[in-house]
Amino acid sequence: MEVEPGGLPGVHERVMVACAPEERAARLIRRAGRPAERLKAELYVVTVCPERLSSEQSRFMDRARTLTQVMGGTFTVLEEPGGVAQVLARFAREHHITQMVVGESSRSRWQLLRGDIIGHLMRETRNVYVISRD
Repeated sequence: MEVEPGGLPGVHERVMVACAPEERAARLIRRAGRPAERLKAELYVVTVCPERLSSEQSRFMDRARTLTQVMGGTFTVLEEPGGVAQVLARFAREHHITQMVVGESSRSRWQLLRGDIIGHLMRETRNVYVISRD
């Protein structure tokens, strides 16, 4: 595959779904996976793992992994040195992601305002279309 001067691969689309190990992850993966399939895009599902997972979170993560594989995608669990937004942005750059779908976390509104993951991703990634879904 050829890489253009800006570091991006040719026209090939790469869709990244960033989700937490929560119940709504499967819905988010399906919603992003269908357009990815139509575009013949590579599908990456990424979660940033907290230090400890509850048994419920582990089950959600297993379901997300299985669904991703069924849809022909790659499931990746990332560690969080440096913060969630920085880790996701780094993954997007390293894998030449062209579209990113980010789910709303179940964290409180106060935590979202403090962290503003979506805003950070938009600032830190070039040539990536960021879509926020719940």
